[in-house]
Amino acid sequence: MILFGLAGAAQAQSFFSSGPGGLCVDVKGGAIASLTPIQLWTCHGGAPQQFRFNAKAGKVQSVARPDLCVETISRPGDPNPHLVLQPCNLSAERWIYDSARKHVRARIGNVDRCWDVPNGNTDAKRFRAGQILIVYPCHGQINQQFVLAAAKQQRAAPLPPAKPSSAQAKQIQAHPFAFAKAGIWNLSRISDNPSGNGTIACVAQNDGRDSRDLRFATDGKDAIIEYRDGTDLRTYPPQINVQITFGTNGPPRNYAASISFDDGSTPWIRILERANADVGLERASQIAFRSPRGLTVIAVPDAGKLWPQFTRCLQTIAGVSAAPAQAASTAGSAPADMIRGLYRSGSKALADKGSRTRFFSPALLQSMAAQDRKCAGAQGPCGIDFDLLTGAQDLVKFGDLRVTEVARQQDRATVRVNYRNTAFKPSPAETVTFELQQVAGGWRIADIRYQDFTLTSQFKP
Repeated sequence: MILFGLAGAAQAQSFFSSGPGGLCVDVKGGAIASLTPIQLWTCHGGAPQQFRFNAKAGKVQSVARPDLCVETISRPGDPNPHLVLQPCNLSAERWIYDSARKHVRARIGNVDRCWDVPNGNTDAKRFRAGQILIVYPCHGQINQQFVLAAAKQQRAAPLPPAKPSSAQAKQIQAHPFAFAKAGIWNLSRISDNPSGNGTIACVAQNDGRDSRDLRFATDGKDAIIEYRDGTDLRTYPPQINVQITFGTNGPPRNYAASISFDDGSTPWIRILERANADVGLERASQIAFRSPRGLTVIAVPDAGKLWPQFTRCLQTIAGVSAAPAQAASTAGSAPADMIRGLYRSGSKALADKGSRTRFFSPALLQSMAAQDRKCAGAQGPCGIDFDLLTGAQDLVKFGDLRVTEVARQQDRATVRVNYRNTAFKPSPAETVTFELQQVAGGWRIADIRYQDFTLTSQFKP
């Protein structure tokens, strides 16, 4: 076991969540004052995310307010204490940071309790900006894992920035490859392989030098929208709230935003759109942003050229179609690439009704639609109640993942997925088999065979 802390160290530190979303431990609203809750927020390294861990004293101090420490407080009706700031001289907890297990724990009421993202071990959506942190009996799963590192060493966002610095590109192993030119837009696909095999994200940025500017990136699940409104963004606080309208008739949507200095030059306002929600972005010819300084409307020039190419790049993330430069070399492995991309991205895309047409065959789509109608007025559980990638309801952590195309005949292919579920000890070996059909838009899932049943069997009367 390795325990470490920098007692009396002057360097500011941050706690980086090991869960999805590029989130850090943060003082809510930037209000560094007593009783302010501790939350998750997009990593920016600012004062609300700067702490000093004193291992000798067992204290986690705010750098901006060294008299305040992270402490627990009980809430009526909640058996799990919440994390807040409190005066250090009133702090009863002696925190231990275990770098091997990546958790922060204290002995509370004869129980070892750890910093915890509530229910994050079973629901990835709990990893979101604004999620309040609690302490919970230690179990070692991902929602209790935090990496303590220098505050300036910001983790990469879930997607690479449109113009990553060389240090960031090395950190996330992001290798950009030109994908297409769409009017004034330059589209790139990002690979985690220096040879260019596989796509983990798509980026679109224009080639202009306008101070009112846009750029976009997505990993197929979440999207980053960045813009500059022509004002000096260096005077903004690190976190702001913005309201966005996509297109001329779309409903306004509220987002938490941060100020990004990713390319080392003029800062950008960064908005993270989670879970690939259908907000109309891929159809927008303009985007209206309402920030604390008022309304800014930014046109999306050449939108008719941009969005079709952007959608085509998105398809390469899941392996639905190949990028032009690699179509010939990857055509033979496209079915396996599609499934491999799904396991890399997670089952959230499959569960999203708005994304079904990207992944499922026409016959399976009809069965799903029929079930949706059947469940519309149902009382209680109805429909799919398991993870589509595993067929399980329990927590699954993928170890020794192997994706193999085992058969192909004309427009049909079979892909087998083998893995060990490392959430349990010993880790059981599991197999899931995908039957795929090639249609006009690419490869689609026609059925999934789990250990004891198939996906199509769940739609039978």
